[in-house]
Amino acid sequence: MLGYGMRSVGVMLTLFAVGCSCSDAGLSAIQNEAPEATILSHEDGDEVVEGYTVELVGSVIDDRDLVDAVATFNADGEEVCSTGVDDAGLVECDWLVPDAGEVRVRLDVTDSDGATVSENIDLEVLVNTAPSAAISLPQETGAYFSNIDVPLEGVGVDLEGSPTELTAVWSSNVDGELGTVTPDSSGNANTAAPLTQGAHTITLTVTDPGNLSGTDTVDITVGPPNSPPDCEIVAPDDGHAVGAGNTITFQGLVADADQEPETIEISWASDMDGQISTAAPDLSGFTTFERSSLTQAVHQITLTATDAAGLDCTDSVSVEVTTTPSAAVVHIEPQNPESADDLVCIMDYPAVDAEGDPLTYYVEWLRDGVLHTETETTTITDDTVESGHTSPGQIWQCNMYATDGVATSLPGQDQVTVENPSATWVTTDAHHACQLDTNNLTTCWGNPDHSVLDLHGGLLLDVDAGDNHTCGIDLNGDMACVGLSNFNQTDTSGLVGPFVQADAGDAHTCAVDSFGGIQCWGNDDNGQADPSGATNTYSEVGCSFRHCCAVATDNTMDCWGADTYDRTTPPPLVEWDRVAAGTYHTCGLDTGGAIKCFGRNHFGQSSPPVGSETYIAIATAELFSCAIQASDGAVVCWGDQTLAGQTNAPPSGVFIALDAAGDSACAVNDAGLTECWGTDTHGESFPPTEWW
Repeated sequence: MLGYGMRSVGVMLTLFAVGCSCSDAGLSAIQNEAPEATILSHEDGDEVVEGYTVELVGSVIDDRDLVDAVATFNADGEEVCSTGVDDAGLVECDWLVPDAGEVRVRLDVTDSDGATVSENIDLEVLVNTAPSAAISLPQETGAYFSNIDVPLEGVGVDLEGSPTELTAVWSSNVDGELGTVTPDSSGNANTAAPLTQGAHTITLTVTDPGNLSGTDTVDITVGPPNSPPDCEIVAPDDGHAVGAGNTITFQGLVADADQEPETIEISWASDMDGQISTAAPDLSGFTTFERSSLTQAVHQITLTATDAAGLDCTDSVSVEVTTTPSAAVVHIEPQNPESADDLVCIMDYPAVDAEGDPLTYYVEWLRDGVLHTETETTTITDDTVESGHTSPGQIWQCNMYATDGVATSLPGQDQVTVENPSATWVTTDAHHACQLDTNNLTTCWGNPDHSVLDLHGGLLLDVDAGDNHTCGIDLNGDMACVGLSNFNQTDTSGLVGPFVQADAGDAHTCAVDSFGGIQCWGNDDNGQADPSGATNTYSEVGCSFRHCCAVATDNTMDCWGADTYDRTTPPPLVEWDRVAAGTYHTCGLDTGGAIKCFGRNHFGQSSPPVGSETYIAIATAELFSCAIQASDGAVVCWGDQTLAGQTNAPPSGVFIALDAAGDSACAVNDAGLTECWGTDTHGESFPPTEWW
């Protein structure tokens, strides 16, 4: 400063001597101020990594010209660089960071007059860790060829710096260095290189600015030059025609001498609709898919198979999509079937072909959604599923298709649910009972002694329970009897059918044949099996303990057998319609639906309700009788223990059929279920709730 001050005084004196007229003889000295220095690139306490080269940047402010100023960066007292200051007052210097620890960085600045200033910061030097490398391609199991560049893809990761500061080198133990790559901001270091045929160990080496490295390797085999794949369209045939909306199955076969078929890239394309599938081949080389939405036109369908090296093959077929006949309108008869019904698919309105081509039809049946293969498809306008194939609860669907020989319509459809059968008739005796359902299936329950229940499961038109035997009429009208046969009551060998109705007594049975005649067999100790006096034609017969009565077609009634209590002596002048024989009494309905009874009446069993009510069914037990009212289907009973809460009191509800014998009775309700009441010594009053 002293030199700078003397020089200033000399100048001032010279000026003063030359011509300054000053009133004040004193001199005013101009003093140089020290520059200001600031380290910009780092702050006190910042971290740097050993081995990395970092840029040190400082700022200088001075009231003198900065041209001659000198700035020096030092690290722990050792000079890093000494340089000038640019016009913006900045000073820059590259510094190779020393080993880990603390280091003090100092910026010294000296201006042109020798004034000096310093700025210090302390930095933490971190230990440098080596970067890591990971190869994604090639893979050990990949297919590589000597005439195709092998893809080299990997990632470098550096915990201390940006991936872009790394250097990535690919190499082969056979072919040497394959290429040097600067990773991108995500660390990807990708390239490709040709490799000679044979086994290679591929190495990716990534090196950070601190000269630390990480590697990854993969062993691969490079095969001989690649050849293109072979491909063929197996289906459909060239020139195949199909109706619009119908499904077309496409199948191709591909093979490659150099790689497995499932690794080949597939493209199916239409020149009208573009790409339609990329279904990959299976292990056998088959590529398969279905399509039902091709444009109505002639299509050139091309299969292209491309191998891993980009070589491909193609095959093409022509497919015509034509107009499709409309669907026929169909329905199934019956609409509410039971398992005894055949199902018939009936066409209500035929299909229409836009071109006017003749149409043929075929039908397929689905049972619970599954194609029913037991019935062959036909080319007729209706088809039948026989009842032997159906069971209650099943859902049956008819699909009727129309075809013009090229295109097949969508199916005309209808479906029905096979309903559960309903009981239609019931018969009971002292210790067992049977019922018939809408499928003519016989169900029996109660005391099984003497095999009286053996008609269970049979298909019958009529069945009736006797004291210790049961008789029924099969679908051919023939008579069948089971049970005790001590009076030959089950021996039907001498009968001549066919029969339409039968009724079993205690040890005998009588039946009405198709000509209206009466035939009887079994015990005849009181003439109960001898209808020789019944010379009319008859519609119904009723039998019980040693007697029978029958209603003739002229509405008269004839009776035979024991006449105790006048039970075989019907009142005169009655036009009869129905008859029911009890143990010692008989009741019937006249043609107007009124009840008429005769015989024993000790418990009121022959004293029916009085009034204008009419009835549709009549039944007689030993000590009580019952009937179904026409007005509401209710069962009413009279005689012993028939009041509400008593043993023989009937259930409430709506009923369609009725029978009684001994000490019990049964009736079929409007839901098709049988209900029984009275005594229950052998389960005869507990009919099954499900029997199919």
